[in-house]
Amino acid sequence: MTRRPGTHAIVPVKPFARAKTRLAQMLSPEARRVLASAMLLDVIAALRAARMIERVWVVSLDREVLRGAARLGAVPLEEEFDMGLNRALRFATRTSAGDGAGRVLIVPSDVPLVTAADIDALVGAAARARSPRSVIAVASRDGTGTNALLRTPPAVIPPRFGAGSLRRHAQEAERRGVPFLLRRAPRMMLDVDTPAELVLLARRARGHTARALRRLGFL
Repeated sequence: MTRRPGTHAIVPVKPFARAKTRLAQMLSPEARRVLASAMLLDVIAALRAARMIERVWVVSLDREVLRGAARLGAVPLEEEFDMGLNRALRFATRTSAGDGAGRVLIVPSDVPLVTAADIDALVGAAARARSPRSVIAVASRDGTGTNALLRTPPAVIPPRFGAGSLRRHAQEAERRGVPFLLRRAPRMMLDVDTPAELVLLARRARGHTARALRRLGFL
């Protein structure tokens, strides 16, 4: 019996030693590692709890990250070398498609407010689309970055993460004639790269991230 293609999620993760360097004025290297790890745990937990996600992949060069992901039920995928973000995402996309994914959701590891309901709503929007090809994105707070990218089929456009990624993803979809939908999901829009964003997170954090911030003296 042929398995129906499902929706897989991919979470790319930098080595913890290189995480959140823009927060160096507020947090020590160890504190940044603690925060990055906690946010990743909350993201994986939300994805694992989502009814519409069949499998969660964590792609990283960091074996500590991968061991932790495996303990939470995610599938660890080690980069073949230091591939950089977009190349690692292409690698993970090929791997998930080869494992039966008909749709792939990319979620950064630093959107710890995301919930299973947010994820199911996003995937549900793609499932209701009439076109067999679609791209759905969630913007960052400043409206320039991409805090979630849902592609049907998995490689319908290449990932273009980095500065101004939301515009680049929209352009890629337009160039290929793929419907592009921008969806509002407030909890997914807060990523944590700057001191101001860290302060916002401290007001709303829960789960592993709240415990980490409390341990670090932010709550």
